[in-house]
Amino acid sequence: MKAIKFLVLLALLCAGCKKYKGLRDDVKGGLYLRGRLFYKGDYAKADTLSPLPLGGKTVKIGYSGDHGNNYINSTTTDADGYFTFTNLGTDSTYFVFAQDTEDSIGLYGKLIWKLKASLNTTLVMMPSDSLQNGIVYHVTDGTDAVSNCQVCLFRSQSLSSTGNCDLATYTLTTNANGIAYLMNIPTGNYYTLLQFKIDSTKSLKGSDNFNVGLAGIAKRTGVVK
Repeated sequence: MKAIKFLVLLALLCAGCKKYKGLRDDVKGGLYLRGRLFYKGDYAKADTLSPLPLGGKTVKIGYSGDHGNNYINSTTTDADGYFTFTNLGTDSTYFVFAQDTEDSIGLYGKLIWKLKASLNTTLVMMPSDSLQNGIVYHVTDGTDAVSNCQVCLFRSQSLSSTGNCDLATYTLTTNANGIAYLMNIPTGNYYTLLQFKIDSTKSLKGSDNFNVGLAGIAKRTGVVK
């Protein structure tokens, strides 16, 4: 169900994207753009992860004024993430972009370049809020991030008030950065119960509520005490 929902979102976003017809397809310059496609990060903590090369992904090139709505040509990255566009001219500013999924997360990356000479560069795809919906939860104790905390998501407020995570629709656990996330979930209201067990008799708790739309990420910070 999640996969079907994501594909519908992706199809709607790409509906206006098409290859040029006519003379503008006829690119006969002498320059090339060679790049390498990377995937950097996820919603767990994108800025701390090293970029990973992506093979077998589609990269497209168009003119910058079209912002990816149309494209001149497309290619597929090799096993190490490399791609090349040839026959490019010096009189156009190019828009190079890629949109795909990795680990069930919608990714997008772009670069804009006016070529004065052939170029070697990199293209980085990162999670895009507009390609999916979901929740990213950051749990703290008021000062520091709290890892290994249960984030229990309920569709019913009355069930959340029981304090029983066994009744939750989804149960997540925060990572070392105090972050838990879940992508491509049904739209509507959610009620959150946070539980961090100190020992068998003591625990820290918190609660929250939020709304998830068709596209976009609900980013919340919860405090347990």
